[in-house]
Amino acid sequence: MAKVPIGAHQQESPHDRRTFRERTVLLGSFTAHDLVPPEDDETATHSAALQDFLLEDCSRITTSRGRRWCLAPGPRARTLDDLSTRDRLLAAARSASDIGEDPARAWTERLLLGADRPLAEQSFDELYTGLTVVGWFKEAPRARDQLARDGVVLPDPDDIEHAIGRARLLQPLCALADAKFTGRTDELAWLSAHLGEAPDNNRPDSADPEKWQRGDAPGSWAFVHGPGGVGKSTLVARFVLDRIDGYGRVAHGFAADDGRPQAAADVAAADRGNAGGRPPADVGAPDDDGRQSAQGLRPMPCLYLTFDRHDLVAERPLTLVAEAVRQLGLLFPDLAGRTEELKRELEITLAADRLTRSEDGHFSPRAAHQRDELTLIDAFAALVTSVTGGTTQLWLLALDAFEQVQRSGPVAVQRLLNFLSLLHLAHPGLRVLAAGRAPVEAAPFRCLPLEGFDPATARAFLHRELTDSAEDALPAESGRELEAIMHIVGTSPLNLKLAAALVRRAGTQVLGDRRLRSELLLQLGAETVQGVLYRRLLDHLHDPDLRRIASPGLVVRTLTPGVIREVLARPCGLGHVDEERARRLFDDFRAEATLVEEVPGRDAVVHRGDVRRAMLPLLRRDQRSVVDRIHRKAVGYYALLHAGNDLVESRVEELYHRLSLAQSTQTLDKRWIDAAGALLESAMEELPARAQVYLTERLGNSATAELRAMADDETWERQATRVGKALLAADNPAEVTEVLAEREHLVPDNLDLTLLSMRSMLALRRPADAYELVDRALELAAESADPVVFVDLALLGARTCEDLGRFDDALDLLTQARRVAERPGMAIRLLSVAAAQLRIHRRGGSVDTAEAVSLRADTLVRVRNLGSKAYRRHPLLIRELAAEIGDEMPELVSYTARSLGVGGTEGPDDVLLGSLTGEVVTTPSTERTADAPDTGGQTVAARDRDPDGPAVSPGSVRVSSVSVSSVSRGYAVGSYLDSHPDGAAPWNRALVDSYRHEVDRPYTRDAVVVIPGFAGSTLVDEESDEVVWGSTFNHVMNLMRQTRRSNGLAVTEEERQGQGGRLRPAELLQGPAWLPLIGGLSPYGRLVNGVRSVVVHGDAALEFPYDWRLSVGTSARRLAEAALRHLARWREHAAHQASARHGPADGSKLVLIAHSMGAGRAGSLGRIPGTVAGNPGRHHHRHALPWHAAGHATPRFTALPAPAECSVEPARRGSGYHAESVRPASRHAVRAHGQRRATPSHTPRRPSGWRG
Repeated sequence: MAKVPIGAHQQESPHDRRTFRERTVLLGSFTAHDLVPPEDDETATHSAALQDFLLEDCSRITTSRGRRWCLAPGPRARTLDDLSTRDRLLAAARSASDIGEDPARAWTERLLLGADRPLAEQSFDELYTGLTVVGWFKEAPRARDQLARDGVVLPDPDDIEHAIGRARLLQPLCALADAKFTGRTDELAWLSAHLGEAPDNNRPDSADPEKWQRGDAPGSWAFVHGPGGVGKSTLVARFVLDRIDGYGRVAHGFAADDGRPQAAADVAAADRGNAGGRPPADVGAPDDDGRQSAQGLRPMPCLYLTFDRHDLVAERPLTLVAEAVRQLGLLFPDLAGRTEELKRELEITLAADRLTRSEDGHFSPRAAHQRDELTLIDAFAALVTSVTGGTTQLWLLALDAFEQVQRSGPVAVQRLLNFLSLLHLAHPGLRVLAAGRAPVEAAPFRCLPLEGFDPATARAFLHRELTDSAEDALPAESGRELEAIMHIVGTSPLNLKLAAALVRRAGTQVLGDRRLRSELLLQLGAETVQGVLYRRLLDHLHDPDLRRIASPGLVVRTLTPGVIREVLARPCGLGHVDEERARRLFDDFRAEATLVEEVPGRDAVVHRGDVRRAMLPLLRRDQRSVVDRIHRKAVGYYALLHAGNDLVESRVEELYHRLSLAQSTQTLDKRWIDAAGALLESAMEELPARAQVYLTERLGNSATAELRAMADDETWERQATRVGKALLAADNPAEVTEVLAEREHLVPDNLDLTLLSMRSMLALRRPADAYELVDRALELAAESADPVVFVDLALLGARTCEDLGRFDDALDLLTQARRVAERPGMAIRLLSVAAAQLRIHRRGGSVDTAEAVSLRADTLVRVRNLGSKAYRRHPLLIRELAAEIGDEMPELVSYTARSLGVGGTEGPDDVLLGSLTGEVVTTPSTERTADAPDTGGQTVAARDRDPDGPAVSPGSVRVSSVSVSSVSRGYAVGSYLDSHPDGAAPWNRALVDSYRHEVDRPYTRDAVVVIPGFAGSTLVDEESDEVVWGSTFNHVMNLMRQTRRSNGLAVTEEERQGQGGRLRPAELLQGPAWLPLIGGLSPYGRLVNGVRSVVVHGDAALEFPYDWRLSVGTSARRLAEAALRHLARWREHAAHQASARHGPADGSKLVLIAHSMGAGRAGSLGRIPGTVAGNPGRHHHRHALPWHAAGHATPRFTALPAPAECSVEPARRGSGYHAESVRPASRHAVRAHGQRRATPSHTPRRPSGWRG
């Protein structure tokens, strides 16, 4: 039977069920009365047809307008299929026009008329409505197909979901800076000019190399700061929204030109232009993602992060990267696939770091943590580059609520600044806009103080303050008076509020009376200070007792009748106050809305926060004794209030007043409750410095050094421990020693600080210094009588002895720890001790002893009894065990690979990665575990193939297509090992070797000499002391200056004849330099730092500058003398003596690390009498570097053989040396401490007696 329009069924009853279905098919919800015409009798709502329709075809739902009806899915789908055509559906929508506004009907009508806007321009509510309507048609295939034939294309649900995510992203910004935003034009112009500066196309290091190395962005970062409520977030939101790409703005209910909602205007326009019922022609074809073309211009990515979100943590920069990647995918749909892959990489890497953060400090950290962070930052920068089209094109990162980072302490601020610097290094087009309450003293930022409104905003604000109720009205000619008031009191929001309060008290009509207006302006003119304005307000309180309650009574935060009677009466001079008088005073003061605000649900008021913050410093200055009396009274009053639900509130107020009195830490600790911290945080700025440190510590944050100096000893010890741990977590152990030096006399008697000192020494590769603290730490641990503390300290002490080669001492300590750890409930600590014992037996060469064999068997049994929960909670312990017993328990190895990653060490990891084939392999096992998320399809690129490594066939390993993090690779490798046990043995061995290198953290006890290459030494004129070559400042030398100075480098005839040099080698090159015809030369800072990181003590490393213009023989003689002198001194050094082990005290050898021409000097040592030949026990290791590698190399020393095992032969001359143990790097690898191997183009046979 053919379908006809609804209007043609005149013979059908209007209450027919079919009619009800057609009227409601495009409605989101309705009531029964909506379906009955107003002229019908009310009994019609009870008709059988309507009741049957509601009960059989509809469902009850809850909406913002209450309980309503909606058409059930089945009847709706059948009705849509029955209507089918565009015209009939449009008629159905219009047949319900008398029901009232319905978002679903309106959205469908716009779609049918062709008046729907691109998804990117629709509001949050419209998109949700659209997703609902599209879902209706998904169940009605006939209607969907017919609409397609009629030219109506339904949006794809995935596209709507993406648009909803985008709208949700922009919704907070639009709420902050909506269409009513006015003013701030000067500030917006300043930000635009500052952040819009074109980046320099030249390399930054051509102007300031040190600055570029730090990653500073000169003049391109802005920091907006000002007090709370001044509009910082609104300004940032407006700036970001203005720069979201032109086709990406979201219309959130903005009105059309004729004042109607935009959606209604769209429908009307479509209707006027479509009398024939055809959809309108496209004016501008949208792109695939719904965005209009912007004439080929590349958009400027703008990302907005706010630290009000607790999941964004400055100390963990990858949390910021993860959110930035998510936003990038929402703003640029074409990147959705790539952003999803990178998000997965970030998620599993963050999960691995989260697993390891809570483990005990005696474990080595996850080796690839820093490298993963740097690599993922680079991967994110590459995504941004794909949008900007180049690394010099601008993009914006907005950071709001920066005060949250500042409250976390200077370590968090510095960690965030370091991250931003690295991000800028990866993409120099980065522009940063941050906002917080206090400025940041950091070079990249230029600060924009935001204290007052601009004139337009101030005028609107003042007008609103003066007319905040319907009966208020300003005289028509009041514009000039408003300007006069602003001219007198300024544009500070607080000043404007106080001035408006004075005007309103006098009556706004005074602005229309010339004489009264003049008096008022004269009065304001003398009261430009907030305190004077406040006092003038108090003058309007006719009761002097109310004035006393207002000031100094605002010292208390909450005002009740009880507070007036027990706290304020005597200090404020109120005389005797009984309950009745206290109630009367409270009720009268409560009526002063200008001064106080109601506390909902309580018989109490609070002083206005803005007024109180402004007045408290003045009260402390002028009435200090009165203020202290009020605080003491308040402490006594609130200490007695401990009834029921008021306990927390009264205790918080008691603590506030105790803090205001700067009471001792012990006193505060006795009264502290955990719930108080969050409730007192907002009062931080009101408290004295000593109390601020205490509250900062209680909130779990770090205080600045200046603030710590004001703390008492007990709070300082807590803060020093907290700050020190944060610095160690941020890989900044050098600053830990600076923190402990603030009150170094407290460190020896505090176990936590002693442990912190030991850990910082070990992190600084100074085990000899850490060893000196072991005995004192053991005494403190014994005094604590805590077995867990003793075991942890013994493990740390054993690690110190192990690093010094004192294996017997380490085993003695661990034996004591094992006896303690065998107590019930300490199974995990016992395994930690066992892992350390097994490691020391392995490193000390005693693995075959009966003791070691028995220990290994016992450990295997204990580990096999562990549950999966222990694996998840202690991944670093599982890694320690995998390094020692992974050959017998391969499940430990595969689990460690999945949870901590693969690729975190240099050297041993090359065995693993080199075992992978050069083929790209893609068919993975889909097996997953609960411990690691699926990473998607994977590829593993091969490196140097190890012929003895395990063979890998295509399809055997699965790594993410991004595959940038070690955790992603580790999950693929771990899964392969689990699923291919028969062929996994070689890989298992390679991974065990890798983990052993991680946990061993080997040092060298040898003396090391670093020899620079050509032009690598600074040369100074002997007579004038002028630097002829090299630089004492960190700038790249100007080309012309170098050309002129190069004449001073000419070798004189006297120098050729060896009659002494006129130039003196001073030091290794400290900054980049340039020579004509040669080009740029890199400094040696990284290389020297790398050497110092692997020697027992910094004094074991010697830098040897030489005059590179002169003959090899001259330099070789000086090198021989300096090297032998350095070796002798090192053998007498206290740190060397502390590290003496099985061999004789003079067993240390001499290691030469030579770069380029320096290798020639080192090679000539064999011709110098007394250097090698005939000197048993002196074993030289020569590590040579190609020229380009010296600036970016990190040496890695393997364990050296005992002297008795060394065969010493005379060195032979050689023209080249294998750079096996020193790893130079590319730009990306430099920051990851050397990921690539550099080998000279030819490698001749190495001379016997030398190790490369």
